[in-house]
Amino acid sequence: MVKSALLFNERPIVVSPALACHLGLGEATVLQQVHFWIQKNEVEGFNFYENKTWVFSTLEVWQERDFPFFSLAKIGRLFQKLIAEEYIVKKKFDGTAYYTLNYDKIHELEDKEQVARDLKREKALLEISQKAQEKDRKILNAQLQPQDFNLQGFEWKQKVTMKGALKDEK
Repeated sequence: MVKSALLFNERPIVVSPALACHLGLGEATVLQQVHFWIQKNEVEGFNFYENKTWVFSTLEVWQERDFPFFSLAKIGRLFQKLIAEEYIVKKKFDGTAYYTLNYDKIHELEDKEQVARDLKREKALLEISQKAQEKDRKILNAQLQPQDFNLQGFEWKQKVTMKGALKDEK
């Protein structure tokens, strides 16, 4: 089998489809990579200020290391947008710009995602229920010919009326 040089023999960037749907693919990619470096710094005990772990890099380093498929201008716009929308927090320590994530703001997206899933599930259940009710209505409203039943020596004639009520005749 021939393998492709374009498939993962290097560290892949993984992005949540739900996050990309909410914010955009570029924005989700940047958030994921900032999160990756925050986690790495946390494990290594680096850049801990104000009870948070931070990451710093220039746009050039972000491009070279993480986003070679984005232009410098695009990376700058993505960071500016995410800072303006308060998903990324930017602060200077000792004259250096550091970044961290506003996880509370990101959790709001999780809540919206859960609400959307719940609404979708409720809609599906309602549709199933409505289809079942319609099927029952069709059965009950059908005009049936009287049927004879011989139960324990009694002969019953049973038919369904147009209102769906059973009418017994002896």
